[in-house]
Amino acid sequence: MDLSSAKRFMSKEYLELVWTKLSLQQRVLEFGYNFLFTDCDMVLFRDPFRHISLYADMTVSSDDYSAARAPLDNPLNTGLYYMKATNRSVEMLRYWQAARPRFPGAHDQAVFGHIKHELAGKLQARIQPLDTLHFGGFCEYHDDLASAVTMHADCCVGLDTKVHDLRDIAADWKNYTSLSPEQRKKGGFKWTYPTRCRNSVGWRKPVHP
Repeated sequence: MDLSSAKRFMSKEYLELVWTKLSLQQRVLEFGYNFLFTDCDMVLFRDPFRHISLYADMTVSSDDYSAARAPLDNPLNTGLYYMKATNRSVEMLRYWQAARPRFPGAHDQAVFGHIKHELAGKLQARIQPLDTLHFGGFCEYHDDLASAVTMHADCCVGLDTKVHDLRDIAADWKNYTSLSPEQRKKGGFKWTYPTRCRNSVGWRKPVHP
């Protein structure tokens, strides 16, 4: 497979790439290393490990988070996840890859959404979602820059569209961090609305799997 250039979303090459990623991650865990994975359409502002659960085998971002739901009832987004090197996490990745034939033509995140309850039930895997207050995305974010850790260009299709709106986010962060502590406390600072993503043909609202 030629990986020298970008692959169109949901193309054959794209699907092979995202599924091959899981095989690599499984090997990392088998060697005894924890890892943090993020998609490349994500901006990091602060240390994410302050919000990573020590309890969970896998801590993962969400498109639409509510603490009132059971953890796995939140729509999980594998654009960011941290995995600890445990026997359960290794088995999780094996099970995840083995589930691919059950959902022909689906990418890794879609399959994960279908099997997450199986992972927790059959493997006793501990999966913890991340609050969008800290780990926001274009699906759902909060205008609380004091709490923001990441911003993900999720619910958006198209490289140019994502880059345009993420540049606005990066400029917002630069402006926010240039303020004095007193100015930050006054509040009122908001993210620039991701206009291109939310007005694009590829815009999709988060769906609970």
